[in-house]
Amino acid sequence: MREILAEAKELSKQRYMWVVFCVLGLFLLPEYVAPIAAVVAMILAHGEVKATGRRGFLVGETGRRSVFFIAAMLLSVTYSIAPLGSITTVLMFLVMVPAYFALLAVITDKERLVRLFQSLTLCLGVLGVIACVQYVGCAYGGWGRDALQFWNFLDRPVYGLLPIDIRLYSDGVRVASTYSNPNIFAGAMVFLMPLSAYCIRSARHTASRVLFSLCLFAGVWGTAFSFSRASYAVMIGILFLFVLYLVPRVKRPWGVVIFVSAVALVALLALTPNIFSERMQTLNSGDESVSERTQLWAVALSAITERPVFGYGAGIQTTTAIMKEAGLATVPHAHSLYLELLVEGGAVLLMLFFLPVFNVVYTQGDTLFRKRRQPLLGFSVMVSLAGMMAFGLVGFPLFTPKLVGIWWVLFALSDITGAFYADKPLGKLIEKKEETPDA
Repeated sequence: MREILAEAKELSKQRYMWVVFCVLGLFLLPEYVAPIAAVVAMILAHGEVKATGRRGFLVGETGRRSVFFIAAMLLSVTYSIAPLGSITTVLMFLVMVPAYFALLAVITDKERLVRLFQSLTLCLGVLGVIACVQYVGCAYGGWGRDALQFWNFLDRPVYGLLPIDIRLYSDGVRVASTYSNPNIFAGAMVFLMPLSAYCIRSARHTASRVLFSLCLFAGVWGTAFSFSRASYAVMIGILFLFVLYLVPRVKRPWGVVIFVSAVALVALLALTPNIFSERMQTLNSGDESVSERTQLWAVALSAITERPVFGYGAGIQTTTAIMKEAGLATVPHAHSLYLELLVEGGAVLLMLFFLPVFNVVYTQGDTLFRKRRQPLLGFSVMVSLAGMMAFGLVGFPLFTPKLVGIWWVLFALSDITGAFYADKPLGKLIEKKEETPDA
């Protein structure tokens, strides 16, 4: 443990780790601070770029393809039924993109990539511990509802200044950790969990492996206390995928770890029926959220049939206007990534969204099947993407700046791993004549 602490102290003195800390702020800080953290990360990364003699930031194929998606949202301003909301949405995507460029600028070797994965895993543990403490305090310690959101003491006055009403609470004791909503929190955790598997497998010390395992354990429990039914299904799917991948490939001790993990998940659901299984049973009842989502999906589908190609304009404000007209005044979005994109930008925007997504699949597929240099790393990134896409069936993981930032981090991870392990070179954002540094 002393070796780990000494190593952590030494790492904290390196410039690139401060960029990583800023990126972790996308997960840990309030929504309105996350854009600042992204910009600061890029400013710090600029110092790293100058120190290495490069004159421009790098960009990968996933980042290039994302430009078409943003351009389509920008063009939708010209016909949007809520042009101000469309402009705000485009700005939200642009203000979070510095996180992508910052990571590509400083993660210049494989050792730094490992440190980034480890940092994200520790972030998973911190978020999980906060969520567990929140649940225990609110459910058994008599804490008030303000404790369900870590940054509530800042959120209330800040959101009170906005011209729109933002609902900070959900029904029941559903924790949100450092996020403003339990479903948003669950979506972020679904992204982080698969990345921890690579850290556990590649850890150099037994103490490190135990630490990362505890982070995953805390993350699973914390997500469970969000009572997000979608996250339950996605977590089981993630476990199933890793079992299928790891059992034929790992040594006997890892088989034991996988088996124990599976048993622990079953025990989690079996030993606490009053808080988890009852939540799932609401899917077959007259639960208000279920009936509400059924109604808004119907309204969204009806709206899509009227403007199937280009939609009504980017931004949830367009969807909110449609829902209000249909009598669903409290609904901010379509509660589905795919329906929301179809409402906002039609088939064009949805197809352009899949451009970078398919590139992630192609790049990590190369890492996993063709090059096979770090297959578990590529598999972890791919499962993170799969988890976000599955969560998007009943949620909208592009709802807030922090969620948008998570997608940029995912795209950065894909481009970086592709450069190191799948021969997918990074290029210059502005200057194209210089050669790309050898990965």
